[in-house]
Amino acid sequence: MKNKAVLLVILPACILLCCQCAAQLCMPLGDPKPDSPYSYVRTEIRVLKSIRSGLADASKVDSLVVIPASDPQRLHKLVERNEIMNAVADDYNCAIELLKPYQNSTNDNVRTSVTGFNEGIGATKQVDARLLEMMESFDKATTADDFDQPAIAKQLADLNGIKADARKLIIMAVKASSFGILKGVGGDDEWKPVAFTITEQQRAKLLAEAKELAKRQAGTETYVDVCADFLVDTLTKNLPTIPE
Repeated sequence: MKNKAVLLVILPACILLCCQCAAQLCMPLGDPKPDSPYSYVRTEIRVLKSIRSGLADASKVDSLVVIPASDPQRLHKLVERNEIMNAVADDYNCAIELLKPYQNSTNDNVRTSVTGFNEGIGATKQVDARLLEMMESFDKATTADDFDQPAIAKQLADLNGIKADARKLIIMAVKASSFGILKGVGGDDEWKPVAFTITEQQRAKLLAEAKELAKRQAGTETYVDVCADFLVDTLTKNLPTIPE
């Protein structure tokens, strides 16, 4: 009874703390400056954190795709799966919300990046919604004959293809944003950076935040890590910055 009482005290506090952390992640960094590539890249790092959270949440569904009617924990698992999918949707909605102040930026690189993120995240959300529909249809089946397995295999292949395209869109969005903080010379095939368009203090701030994003545990790598490594590589280039 004593342990139960302690749990009843601690659990609400933990839930409140988690909600506060999620809310903090979705809050803009100060006053967003839509036309500032520096302000945008800082926000972009928060967007990538939110996407990473969505990917981590989505991975928890793997063991709950098919829940047999005979499973004594069936109801509990169905509720758990729905809660996870809601958390995934919240993560992606948070990312989209963070991007909103920048979608009408006068800076072409920022605007292009936002478009790529929105399209990539939107496609990912559509795939997740379709996967949930499929899982719910599995729940209603009573035998293996209730499944059209070739059709399901094709649908899964199509959805995996859409997710792969979404990943590419988001990686390209990060690359597009880097052109806003770099000055370069040469054409499309010969372009190379020659300087930063931000101050040394701004570069150091972005680099510290990008390095924090680049931290991950072994075995949990996703395309967000590709984006983080790209940002770190960009910000560590030995190039001059603009005066403070």
